[in-house]
Amino acid sequence: MEKRMVKITKRQESSDDCFVCGIKNPIGFSSQFYETEEGELICLAESKFDYQSYPGRLHGGIAATLLDETMGRAILIIIPAHGV
Repeated sequence: MEKRMVKITKRQESSDDCFVCGIKNPIGFSSQFYETEEGELICLAESKFDYQSYPGRLHGGIAATLLDETMGRAILIIIPAHGV
């Protein structure tokens, strides 16, 4: 896979208690979301040991939670006033 450089244009806001992006949630991901100049969304998240299913594998429900949050936030790039 070829690497490419992208320009970050905006960091989306985070809340305090959200499981995915909450900066004060001790059991959450504390994920960060960035918008690019090409209208893409980048999610940075780090899993915890407690979120595995099989050893060394992220649980599918946790992966679905990250995907749900990322899709909802991607809508905000196109429709900024949309609530998720």
